[in-house]
Amino acid sequence: MLMARWVPLAGEEGEKMKEYIAIDLGGTNVRIATINEQFEIKDLHKEATGQNAILSQLVRLIREQGKEGQVQGIGIGIPGVVDKEGKIHYISNIPGLENVGLEKELTDHTGLPVSVINDGSAAALAEARLGAGKGYESVYYVTVSTGIGGGYVYQGKLIPGAAGYAGEIGGTVVSRNQKESFRGLYPGAIEGISAGDALTERGSRLCGRTLAHAGEVFDAARKGEGWAVSLTGQMAQDLAVMLAGISFAVNPDIFVLGGGCMKGADCFYDKMKAYYLEMTPEGLHGTGFARAELEEPGLLGAVIPVL
Repeated sequence: MLMARWVPLAGEEGEKMKEYIAIDLGGTNVRIATINEQFEIKDLHKEATGQNAILSQLVRLIREQGKEGQVQGIGIGIPGVVDKEGKIHYISNIPGLENVGLEKELTDHTGLPVSVINDGSAAALAEARLGAGKGYESVYYVTVSTGIGGGYVYQGKLIPGAAGYAGEIGGTVVSRNQKESFRGLYPGAIEGISAGDALTERGSRLCGRTLAHAGEVFDAARKGEGWAVSLTGQMAQDLAVMLAGISFAVNPDIFVLGGGCMKGADCFYDKMKAYYLEMTPEGLHGTGFARAELEEPGLLGAVIPVL
């Protein structure tokens, strides 16, 4: 539940609050909602992503969503890399949007300010401004889900990097022993070892049956099955390697961890923190660790740049 807001309320009693459209664009589904100045989410809808006509689909959804409201801007979170001009340079699961200047296209079609942001960066902004990182000057958000990503927020502002790649930590190499590439990642990249999809694939090979999702790995670890205990133990260590590297680079006040794999946090979270302490000097031991608090950080964070 949101405990605070960082934009003012509407000025006069009876005055309608400004509204913003938030979009969470994924390879399977596109989710769209209206968010007001108090960061209240309403009219959340979802439909399958139209891979071959995605721009037309987004324009239609925006017009349908905003026809009754006082829409002031549009924020979109995508699973890809966006440069400072809102052009998408990499998006693995919606190839039709690669090299598209989505901000300009949608602004031209709607006449409204549009911000396109990496979905991990959007969640980072929301957790830093409204969630578990609220009140800290320096927040590094990490999502451990089907993939691994994140974002760095300093003094309330996202640090995107020169080409928009800041926070793409799934490509961080944490092991030189891995020889095989996972879905095009460099061998040993943490997303290819410890993200949900990688855990599912590796776990299936180890246990000799086809697992449906990473939750089955965590369930097996809770039951004490050796292959799963070993896999989640390695996950804890590899995440700690990644976090230690981030600490040495930017020394955040706090790490906030979110994403679907945190449902299995009891299998790796405490071990991960213990490994982190082993790998870092005393000066970095004051770094905080917190689990993400917000139910919809991607949607909330997507609209922050247009407020």
